[in-house]
Amino acid sequence: MADLAHKAEDLLTKLKSQELAVTAEITTALLQTTDALRSGLNQLKQDRGATFDHASLIQTLVGLLEDKASSHQASANEFAAGFGFFDDAPRVTRSPVATSSNEKPKESSKVPLKIVPNKPAEEEQLRISAKKTDLLLNLVGELVVNQTILQELNNRGESGTPRAQQTITYISKIVSDVQSVSMSLRLTSVKPLFQKLRRAVRDVASELAKEIDYVDEGDHVELDKTVIDRMVDPLTHMVRSAVDHGIENAEERVAAGKPPLAKVVLSAVANDDRVIISLSDDGKGLNKAKIVSKALERGLITETEASHLTPHEIHSLIFRSGFSTKEAVSAISGRGVGMEVVQKAVDEMKGTIQIESEEGKGTTFRISLPLSLSIIGGMVVRLQRQNYVVPISQLLETIELSKLSIETSTAKGQMVKLRNEVLPIYNLSSALMMKRPTVKANQIKRPALVTICDGKKVSFEVDEIVGQQQVVLKKLGRELVGLPGLMGGAILSSGDPGLVLNLHELIKKGNIHPGQ
Repeated sequence: MADLAHKAEDLLTKLKSQELAVTAEITTALLQTTDALRSGLNQLKQDRGATFDHASLIQTLVGLLEDKASSHQASANEFAAGFGFFDDAPRVTRSPVATSSNEKPKESSKVPLKIVPNKPAEEEQLRISAKKTDLLLNLVGELVVNQTILQELNNRGESGTPRAQQTITYISKIVSDVQSVSMSLRLTSVKPLFQKLRRAVRDVASELAKEIDYVDEGDHVELDKTVIDRMVDPLTHMVRSAVDHGIENAEERVAAGKPPLAKVVLSAVANDDRVIISLSDDGKGLNKAKIVSKALERGLITETEASHLTPHEIHSLIFRSGFSTKEAVSAISGRGVGMEVVQKAVDEMKGTIQIESEEGKGTTFRISLPLSLSIIGGMVVRLQRQNYVVPISQLLETIELSKLSIETSTAKGQMVKLRNEVLPIYNLSSALMMKRPTVKANQIKRPALVTICDGKKVSFEVDEIVGQQQVVLKKLGRELVGLPGLMGGAILSSGDPGLVLNLHELIKKGNIHPGQ
């Protein structure tokens, strides 16, 4: 390992001094060195007597050191992308041993490696900027001062005076600012995530001999660290799948009138209290006929269902368990477990995923994720005199059913016509296994929530829409964990408790039918 590290260091030194130009071959060798050293460190953690044979890789590095005229220049970004991934590796310290590149220490003079394993973290650590902590301390200081003023006014019997009301208003503003800054403490840049994905694209493109121009945009956007950590694997699968499934080989692209160099773009955009991560490619797009054929072949849908699917619903079939259009299983894809895992991860993060694809032109996946998992914007609704919260991120709009055209059929139940679209009407009380309220013929108000799941719009009828508010999401007790449609709990502005609902889970797992 020492010899390997020394040769890599020699190569890096020549690159830094510009004695050598950065090439694709050099980048590949250095990334392989990174992987080899990390693997070695992990093995030594398990077995301090482990031995390694890096002769072939060392010889490759030596060859690159001697070859000063490579014609395949790579970008500096590509070179830098593969490094900085030693965060989870143990620290290694080595006593200095003077050796030349051609002379190794004798057996008697070898100094053993001293391995200092990372101590298991008792709690998660976050790196927070001093600017944020200073701002939070200033706000807390202002809060204490104004609380003291309010207490003094109350002691003097002046709690109802204009000055007291002004102080209360100012305290409310400070509390809002404290909440905003506190939420930002867990936010971190998506840049490290994007760098890891760049490495994934490079590895798959190299393995499949495809030329890819990978571009990432918006890596300065911040997102909750927990969300970032949990989205690494799903996004890695998506970029690998884009290169494997979506991008044609050079011959196919030229035949289709495309440049041989394909393009994959990963971007992040902040949008109010959410972040939109988009993955686009200019490949062959999703073949709807092939998707339907594979879904029928694997028994995921019936012939009757296939004849009524919309384009959005066809695209959503790729998220079904066991679905894959790959003819042969490979190390990259074909097992039918990938996109289902992506959908599950997005659902767990209280996010949504949408697909836009045009055959022959390319595909775009858009994942909408909340900035924070602890505070969400919610729509408070009332069901049988109890309040519930529906995440705003799951809502398209609210409607009044009594003002729209309602149709009822024996097969499909109740349906509502909304701007040339026919939506099924689910009753939210029934979906939650509650007794369904009787709808009177002359009932004045019949409010409903409209959501979209797997490309299909549906409506949920409720007793009353109370209004919007931000709520702090709390974990459910063991009695309620696992029940379909329940995301968590919250204390509402009225001081009453309320359950936070997941409409998408109710649609996918609940035993619900239109009009029931």
